[in-house]
Amino acid sequence: IISTDWGTRQLVSIINTNNDEKASIENIELSWNKGFTIKGISLTDLSGEKVLFSCERISSDASLLKILRGNKNFGTTNIIEPMLQLEIEDQELEPNISEENFKKNVGSIDHFAKYAAQVNITDGRVAFTHPEMKPIVLANMKAAFQLQPADKIFSLSFKATSEQGKQSGSVDLNSSLKGIS
Repeated sequence: IISTDWGTRQLVSIINTNNDEKASIENIELSWNKGFTIKGISLTDLSGEKVLFSCERISSDASLLKILRGNKNFGTTNIIEPMLQLEIEDQELEPNISEENFKKNVGSIDHFAKYAAQVNITDGRVAFTHPEMKPIVLANMKAAFQLQPADKIFSLSFKATSEQGKQSGSVDLNSSLKGIS
């Protein structure tokens, strides 16, 4: 039902209920025995003028029926052309990524060790803005995150170009966390 125009509109209406942002989705293709595809995703301010997030397409080969039956292998998810606009306020300039804060908000990495998944991001863009500085933009993002519970490995690969005013550079990060259980 969600794959129909009516179902997509109903889902968007539920998402937009009591929300400070306005979501829209162009199309959803969902099947019990196959993966899913969501196209034309956007999140704007309530006026619809300022785009906070958009994405050309998110697709996965994870079967809805297998997930509902408790299968812990979520297959491969591809996120194509995501764009995220972040406005940073003064009180947010100091990060708090302490171990205690991480465990409180995310939990232990071991919690995720029973799941298998791969997430690929292609042509991503993130812009950080603050009233007192020029925007920082990460563009041409390519990323891959992979959980391999059999090998007890979480791996990350991330590449992007960066720009701030006339300054430019690149980011290239590869990391593996071994021994998750």
